[in-house]
Amino acid sequence: MAEELQTAVLDSSETLLCFLNPDVINIEEYDKSGGLRIVTITHPLVDKEGNRLDEYSSNLIHGNKIWRPKTSNGDGCLYVIDDTREINETDNEISIKAEELAVELSDLPPEPLLTTEEVKITGEFLNQYVGDLFNLGTIATGQKFSYTGTIGIMALLREIEKQTEHEFQFRYEYNEITQKIDRFIDFLPQRGKTHTVPVELGYNTKNMSLEETEVEVAIAAAPVGAPSDTKADTVNNFHKARKEFEDMVVNTNTQIPLFVTKDEDGNPVDGPMAYPPYPKPAGQNYVTSDGSDSAANYKEITAKDGYTKIPRVALFESSEENKYNLYWLCVNKIREKQQPSVTLEANVIDISKIKDYSPELYNVGDLVPVRPPGREEYVMARVTETTKYPRNFAKDSIKLGNYQIDFFADYLNEGNRPKTAYTNI
Repeated sequence: MAEELQTAVLDSSETLLCFLNPDVINIEEYDKSGGLRIVTITHPLVDKEGNRLDEYSSNLIHGNKIWRPKTSNGDGCLYVIDDTREINETDNEISIKAEELAVELSDLPPEPLLTTEEVKITGEFLNQYVGDLFNLGTIATGQKFSYTGTIGIMALLREIEKQTEHEFQFRYEYNEITQKIDRFIDFLPQRGKTHTVPVELGYNTKNMSLEETEVEVAIAAAPVGAPSDTKADTVNNFHKARKEFEDMVVNTNTQIPLFVTKDEDGNPVDGPMAYPPYPKPAGQNYVTSDGSDSAANYKEITAKDGYTKIPRVALFESSEENKYNLYWLCVNKIREKQQPSVTLEANVIDISKIKDYSPELYNVGDLVPVRPPGREEYVMARVTETTKYPRNFAKDSIKLGNYQIDFFADYLNEGNRPKTAYTNI
């Protein structure tokens, strides 16, 4: 445990200022899918004899950094103190909250991007934007994205994740030769590893809850937005494209282009052909499924006549001007929104730590076998959020999202629909 409590305070240039006392420090480490790691540290400002420890309050200031050579995730992490800093004179302690150093990518100047066609995600491309702060690590190949506009660097990374369904991961490693902390960025098909040790009540979990929400459920999708400027050509092209989309007829028995790009002269170039999953009649400015693939109860709204059903429609911003591309954007949005959001939350006790074995580290992005309340079989779920306490790992908790949509659809369709099912042992 002492190793997981080791914490150094560095100045903005990453020169060592002091180590926090592992005997008295309290640490909370938080991580969430799609976010950055956050650490909250509380440290006394007096020693056992009542002497003031002003060194800590003078070093734990905004802009300085926290180096955790071994976090509860099993790796190192470099943080910058940028959030709350509180001195409690009653309890004689200081509390600070710091974010993973990658947050500084959000503070860099924005970059203009004009991609007339899809751009390949390569190390060379990424290095233009993150090279001032990060070294390149493992960069997956074969992925493309497009964007037109001015965008912040962190927002650019999130946009790439959204379009490619790949994920960026930040790593921090101490270099014994240079005595510096090296920073790396990876671009991976998926963060995390697959576990064989299950999460199960009575074995390594003292409680488990299942929560379901349908607040964002939709079985239809429609593009919204406005022209990028007020020039006549721009406005006309925008409304022409939306009218073509509205007038388009899609039959599930007839193939359409999976995407359409433009050549150097601006002429459309069809991609591979594919059968569309949902029909679309002329005169309709949205795409809808029949709802049969959705496990949700609240898929439609009822008109004031009491019987006319209207599908719930997910609206999304898009400046796309090709009718086929708009159709497939709607399909992707339907697939994203048609299922209820299901979250399993468990307080997992790492039994291996108690028995002094190699720890079974459950981290964001991992796939974990889990037996949900009311089920006999195990299913694989993805860790979406973790909160860890290296001093008291019995308080550790993880959340698992509906990674396996088909399972959760079956689970909910079988009538297992508690708003919150909660069990204690």
